[in-house]
Amino acid sequence: MKTSVVMCILASLLLIVSCKSEVRIETGGNGTVNNDDNGDDESDSESEPTVNYQPFYIAGNQDYLIFEPDAIEYNGYIYLTSTKNKITKMSLEGEIVAEGGGYGTGDGQLNLANSMALHEPSGKIFVSNYYPDNIQVFDSDLKFLFKINNLSGNIAMDSSDRLWLFDRDDLHLKRLNVADGTILQDIDVSGTIPSFSGWGFLIDGSDNFYIARYSSNTIYKLDSSGSLITSFATASNPLTMSLTNGKTELVVAQYNAGGVYNRLDLSGNVLESVTAVGLGLSTVHKGYFALIDSDTNIHIFRTDGYRLYSSSKVLIKEELFSGDTDDLWYEPEDFSIDYEGNFIVGDKKNHKIKVYDSDRNFVRSFGSYGSGAGQLDNPFEAVRDESNGRYYVIDQGNDRIAVFSSSGSFLFNFGSTGAADGQFNYPVSLTITNNRVYVADYTNDNIQYFDLDGNFIGKFGATGAGDGQFNQILSITHDDDGKIYASEDANSRVQVFDSSHNFLLKFGTAGSGDGQLNGPWGISVNNNYVVVSENGNSRISIFDKSGNFIKFLIPGGWGTDVANSVGAFGVEITEDNYIYSLSSKFHMIRGYNFDGTIRMVEE
Repeated sequence: MKTSVVMCILASLLLIVSCKSEVRIETGGNGTVNNDDNGDDESDSESEPTVNYQPFYIAGNQDYLIFEPDAIEYNGYIYLTSTKNKITKMSLEGEIVAEGGGYGTGDGQLNLANSMALHEPSGKIFVSNYYPDNIQVFDSDLKFLFKINNLSGNIAMDSSDRLWLFDRDDLHLKRLNVADGTILQDIDVSGTIPSFSGWGFLIDGSDNFYIARYSSNTIYKLDSSGSLITSFATASNPLTMSLTNGKTELVVAQYNAGGVYNRLDLSGNVLESVTAVGLGLSTVHKGYFALIDSDTNIHIFRTDGYRLYSSSKVLIKEELFSGDTDDLWYEPEDFSIDYEGNFIVGDKKNHKIKVYDSDRNFVRSFGSYGSGAGQLDNPFEAVRDESNGRYYVIDQGNDRIAVFSSSGSFLFNFGSTGAADGQFNYPVSLTITNNRVYVADYTNDNIQYFDLDGNFIGKFGATGAGDGQFNQILSITHDDDGKIYASEDANSRVQVFDSSHNFLLKFGTAGSGDGQLNGPWGISVNNNYVVVSENGNSRISIFDKSGNFIKFLIPGGWGTDVANSVGAFGVEITEDNYIYSLSSKFHMIRGYNFDGTIRMVEE
């Protein structure tokens, strides 16, 4: 932890009600919870009402477990897989008509839903879940019909309303019976396209298949028998695709190209390239996603299902979207929990600090882009001091520490660019203990410490791999004894120093085995454990206070979790051994129990 005291997270945790651990809670397949403590087989429904729980998230894409929120249009309605793992049926005017689904793995429940398809003759809506492997089927009023087990991937309908699945794991195209999900046709394309890493899949009016391979910036076009027709490159990471203009044109959203849409003909020739910052095509990106309907209208939605904009043009103006509201972040990389249990997030690309209470409610934000008083440039992290209530901010782009009052008013800066005492060259982390502010410098390979008013006191560390030396520090924290813990990227280890900055111990070596680290990004400690988030290994490693490895934590229990598939960034552990992990790509903080199961909150 980066603070000396972490309060109990109030009324927000599964297995905890008002911080009392004695309440036994059992979750059924419908998401309801029964409390039953009298030892019999009957739930005490009269004295203990049924309670619904939702996963614990803080802002960003709050309450989402969806990699690739999708949208389809049918009979004047838009169907979205974007709100709290539900399907939302919405009019084109933005009115919600019906909802279906809900978080879970049971019948009609969604978990990492990533693709939708509509069978128009029957009105059936098919939704593919990445975890567990199944396809949930609903009618047009979003009532659950049945599910198809042990199949997962991207789905689409061909011109004859036949359902096709692209199985990303075995690289097969499978035609499914829309009545019961049995496999009617199986085409092996593993010799046609390389091992798959990506998402986009669709079928044009001539029943040609298009498969977007995210990792190689390539789209493969296959005929109806699975033979390769052509492949064509895109600028950067094609994430999703949509057919438009009577299925004669292809629109591709490119995630890492600054929100670029390319409009292509069906041979891959670029007809138009449009920058739409903050958007993804049927994909969450910076809090928004878009649907292009059959008439080439574009409908823009916030990730909570709120419709922002519709247009008859493919061109979307950049200035329409800021991506900066109380509940939206843009590429956060670290956070802290203060002594009141508040979550403090460095909203890096929006150049702000945003604060939320323990119930996920927005409290305040402060900062704006620039180098002037009270302005920030890529604020990486903020920590609040218990003695004075101030926020100390890593103002990374300005190579300084910015200090704000407890209400978010600017007070002063300290530090400047350089390698001398009191100067920084890419500061990355800070922690406060014994009335000293410790600042880790990624490039200068040292830790400097200051008084609470920003006056330089001293520093320790130098470039190297020896004891007490550093190579690319990524995070520092302290424990209640004043020990300083530092994680190093290039040295793939954690070092521990006493309160007088003497080297005590180190643990971790490069690798992916037990006790090994790859890109140790965030670090947090409590009275029992040292928790290290590994960006390279996409996991969290847990050690005891002597550096002995205990276990890996794969948040959520599967390797495609948002904190895993895209790396692991900031991390915090409370004194009650609850762990919070930040996903930069998915702009959210998720809560976990110590065993890796998802933390739940009462709704």
